[in-house]
Amino acid sequence: MATVDTLKAYEALIGADMPDRQARALLTIVQELQETRLAEVAGKGDLAELKSAVNADSLALREDFAAFKAEVREDIAALKVDLTAFKAEVREDIAALKVDLTVFKTEVKGDIATLRSEMRELEARLEARIDRVKFDLLKWFIPLILGQAAFIVALLRLLH
Repeated sequence: MATVDTLKAYEALIGADMPDRQARALLTIVQELQETRLAEVAGKGDLAELKSAVNADSLALREDFAAFKAEVREDIAALKVDLTAFKAEVREDIAALKVDLTVFKTEVKGDIATLRSEMRELEARLEARIDRVKFDLLKWFIPLILGQAAFIVALLRLLH
């Protein structure tokens, strides 16, 4: 950064008919501003310090990221193990349900066969009972019909 040559500036201000006191005061102000501005500008030491801090932060971030990455990998591995175990449990449950279903089907088929057998037995008993009722009805109706026929014949003979 360029600095102001105060001697040249003083001579230029005096040459421009500025009073000595004013020229000195103005140059003092300019010099103070320049020094303040130079103090605010970062120097090589400041830049080196900043670079060192940035490098340290960058290194710390890389280490944190590497640790995070390792942690995520561990979590993924643990999740894979858990998922494999869960799959195995589900397969076992499915196999057990298949066995239960097969047993249930067998029981239901047995129950259906038993019910069919009982229904055939009941049907046979019902048919036998119907045949007995038919026989009983015929046993009573035939003599009744014969008795009525004889009564009607007797009435017809009496009326003629």
